[in-house]
Amino acid sequence: MGALLKPKYSSLLRQQQEPRLSQELATSQLATSAPSGMLPGTTMESEIVGEDFLDFKCPYCGALNSFPGSAAGLARECLNCLETFLVPVKDGAAARMLPLPIESTRLRLRRFEPGDWKDLLEFEFDDEDTATSWLHGISQARLAEGRQPFYLAIEALAAKKVIGSLSLMFTDPALNQMEISFTAGAADSLPGWEREALDAALDFCFQELHLHRVCAQCNSGESELRQLFQETGLRQEAEFVKNRFVDGEWLTTLWFAVLEDEYFSEPGAPVS
Repeated sequence: MGALLKPKYSSLLRQQQEPRLSQELATSQLATSAPSGMLPGTTMESEIVGEDFLDFKCPYCGALNSFPGSAAGLARECLNCLETFLVPVKDGAAARMLPLPIESTRLRLRRFEPGDWKDLLEFEFDDEDTATSWLHGISQARLAEGRQPFYLAIEALAAKKVIGSLSLMFTDPALNQMEISFTAGAADSLPGWEREALDAALDFCFQELHLHRVCAQCNSGESELRQLFQETGLRQEAEFVKNRFVDGEWLTTLWFAVLEDEYFSEPGAPVS
């Protein structure tokens, strides 16, 4: 399955830099209703008013944070350093750092490192300058940064080699929904690794981040990627016929998604 979705460098940059109208609208609506002293666009604004709050320190910078009880166990941003943590379930308990890297039987999903440019040349970029520039551009990305992809390298444990990449991107200001994108290189010695990587990412989304919904998209002609999404439990929920003009042709986009209750109801799924 080495011919899976392979976005060009320009499209990766567009994902990092291009503002999305839906996010702008959501942020502007939140900003107009933000209470005094509250950062516009933060998830605390959408929590239920009047409920008990959880007070705790950020595991990254040590700053005091306070979130409604309904945020217990969920991913939120520190109001001081903006790093993403997992809110504790009890008042005064310790918040958790993001449980990264993610490891499966044969793979490790981790933050990219400067030296990964060599492996990226085998499946993503054509020259060192482009690869290192991209790595530098994503090095300071935060998981909860609005509508911006958070890239993880997919490393083969035995070979200690990056064989693909995966991005996670929250799609709503409340940090309850996420889009997964997937880029695969060639790793013939590890049959089925794409499925293993996507399974690990879904486990992270639902068991660690306790998300409500995860979605993914591909072109209608990417049959292997479409099959991969379906095999990992995502159902097709939309088809946009010839909605994108790329390299001189109109492409049809397929959207897939899975809800938290669907994920845990699948045969053999983890117990929530």
